[in-house]
Amino acid sequence: MYHRHAQWYGLSQGPLMQDIKDRPAAGNLTPSISPASAVKAVSLVHAIYHSVETNGWASPGGAVSERLGKEKKIASRGKNQYGAGYGLDRK
Repeated sequence: MYHRHAQWYGLSQGPLMQDIKDRPAAGNLTPSISPASAVKAVSLVHAIYHSVETNGWASPGGAVSERLGKEKKIASRGKNQYGAGYGLDRK
């Protein structure tokens, strides 16, 4: 019963990282996000992921997701256990 966007789990930072990379080349030296806002955003994302992993409530500033950045494919289908080509190992 995993949501339909499992293939994006742990990858949502990509567009922000690309923006951070592209700004200096475009002559824009202002940050995409302030350091304080970045810390709050990452803390919130970790809480959401932890909540999904434990199927319970999680608060920002608590436990960090153990699944972020991990990938597991099912060799017989070339897909992960959620049906996506890339994803995370669900415990």
